[in-house]
Amino acid sequence: MVRVQKMRPFNSLERFPEIPKQENALVHRSPGPFMIMRPNPADETSEAPLTPDQERVIAKFRRFSSVSMLIMFVGVIAVLGVISYRMLRTQPIGTGQVTAMLPAGAKVLSTAVSGDVVVVTLDVAGSLEIRTFDARTLAPGATLRFATQPAGTP
Repeated sequence: MVRVQKMRPFNSLERFPEIPKQENALVHRSPGPFMIMRPNPADETSEAPLTPDQERVIAKFRRFSSVSMLIMFVGVIAVLGVISYRMLRTQPIGTGQVTAMLPAGAKVLSTAVSGDVVVVTLDVAGSLEIRTFDARTLAPGATLRFATQPAGTP
């Protein structure tokens, strides 16, 4: 036969007699073996007036906190401003048809895109020529011609 023993309620003051008992304290029992003691809220309302030194320290802290919050607010606004500026500044890549006129007999050797620049390498009558175009507007940019130096010229 199994014998069942009746359990009595847990009282932490009996188990931990070293915890000091306060007369004006609210005792909260936690599920664990510890108690939380905090002062009675009725006692907190009876505060002594602040001295001028204490008032000066509190005013200084309020000013410091206000300046700190203002600096943080300006920093957040600056970061959001930079992000929105960069998002709105970009222009879409140009669409449509553009006809680039090449010299007679020119052959396109290669094309390349680098960032916002389209580079076209041409062979024009045996000499090499590089033309650039803006990738966003497809407007012509610079032209670079390579020519051979005559023999005998330093």
